[in-house]
Amino acid sequence: MAGPLPLWKCFLFALLLPLVAGLASPLPFAFLVPLTGLSALIALRLREGAWPALDWPLYAWVGAIGALCLLSTLWSVDPDASLSRALKIVVPLLCALPLLDLARRCPPEDFAKIAPAFAWVTLLMGCVASGELLLDLPLYRMLADIPAGEHVYGSVLNKNVAVFALMLPVALLICRRGRHLPLAVALLAVTGVLLGVTESQSVQLSLFVMAVAGAGLFVLPVSGLPLSFGCLILIVLLMPWLSPIAFDAMADRLSQSTGFAAYGSASARLENWDFISRKIMTNPLYGFGMDATRAITDFKTQKLYFPSDRIMHPHNLALQLWIEFGLLGVMMGCGFLVFLLRRFLAMPLARQGISFMLFCGSMVYLMLSWSLWSGWLLALLVYLSALLILATAPSPAPAPSSDRP
Repeated sequence: MAGPLPLWKCFLFALLLPLVAGLASPLPFAFLVPLTGLSALIALRLREGAWPALDWPLYAWVGAIGALCLLSTLWSVDPDASLSRALKIVVPLLCALPLLDLARRCPPEDFAKIAPAFAWVTLLMGCVASGELLLDLPLYRMLADIPAGEHVYGSVLNKNVAVFALMLPVALLICRRGRHLPLAVALLAVTGVLLGVTESQSVQLSLFVMAVAGAGLFVLPVSGLPLSFGCLILIVLLMPWLSPIAFDAMADRLSQSTGFAAYGSASARLENWDFISRKIMTNPLYGFGMDATRAITDFKTQKLYFPSDRIMHPHNLALQLWIEFGLLGVMMGCGFLVFLLRRFLAMPLARQGISFMLFCGSMVYLMLSWSLWSGWLLALLVYLSALLILATAPSPAPAPSSDRP
């Protein structure tokens, strides 16, 4: 039988490829991560003659959510769109999950050899994004064939900066474990530059929330996780009622602000949530089908801050569950959060804190920015989870010496 090292070397180099591709765009995560997971699983099966142990409870949860997505085509206002989206999301996600099982099998000494490369690529990603934003996007203009003088918003790089922000805790952990202090300082310096030049308030908020989450878990090591998940579940359950209240109480005041809220279009987002919540109330039991928001043409809105009565998706995980699947989907979503909480509590302490930070940072994007069904973002979350398993694995014990003192 062939030795284990070549297989795991290939696996780790393949795992590096999505991050390298992310230097240009994070969209390749959507297909590179599932491809890596499925290919590595098959390779391990061929070499060992048996399937490795899989995390069946996680597969069952993802499968149940996928079944709900497919089932929603029965009541969707746009069945074809719901079916297409369900297949595009559920199948790749199930193919990506083996990355987690393989990460648990990977020898720690193999990952230790290549681990700095993940931190270096993360640093390069931050440098490229910073340079682009500081120099008015020269590479983006060249690749997109945009003529000189035509204005381009820096928000075109928001996804790239978001990948850097979520990779940052993992990269810093790799630096700490490998004692790469200069690399860690460089990562923090680039982060400071990006915070000043990015047009993504979600990225700025995500980094802040991750820092607060890490500090909060340090202050409340026992009750921090249950309290956080309890609050999140409560928000998911009550969001259709909270949104109209927040819109009536805060939208006008925020529209007159000149600070962070104004740059983040907070009033427009609150108006989105308000008219989506009112639509939810017309069918709260099972909603309107997966990814059907863009097909709804009768949202009731005064267009005070958002100039349209159409919207691609709710920009809010809780409202997306409500409007697509109703109470049925919300109950399943809350059940999955309880499942995740139990997984967090069962983690070794070395992984628990940083995993919670990444979870909180990701929730910022899911609650404020991108759709729950953004394929690149879901793949990125699986990818980061696999990296965390690898980066927090116990270091191999040194071989005993035959020399006697």
